Amino acid sequence: MLTSPSLHTLNISKNKFSENSVAQFGRGLAETECLKVLDISWNHIVCSGKGMKRFSKGLAASKLEMLNYSFNQIGPTTGCLAIMKGLKVNRYLKEIDLSDNLISIQGCRALSLAFLTNKCLTKVKVIVLV
Repeated sequence: MLTSPSLHTLNISKNKFSENSVAQFGRGLAETECLKVLDISWNHIVCSGKGMKRFSKGLAASKLEMLNYSFNQIGPTTGCLAIMKGLKVNRYLKEIDLSDNLISIQGCRALSLAFLTNKCLTKVKVIVLV
């Protein structure tokens, strides 16, 4: 599905995917050349580590320009550390929405490390739990 040459936008929000699904999405992201917009919001995906690490590897290699990952459960810090690694090296992503992901101040600090090196991102949306 993600390797289709005509697929530029994919909205798979509100499907209740598992963390294993996120790992599979990551593999697909690394392989696709055409997908520019991915919306996987409102899936309430709990990210304990492995799935988000695989997703982050795919994100690092992807040519996505916009990612909506809002209303999932990246978590206070673990998921943030994983996704930060992908964001640091990605050279195409312009917009990312991570709002309503139970991100703590420490998680936001981890994400900010990626924003220091990633010069492509122009719009970042994060809501921090206080």
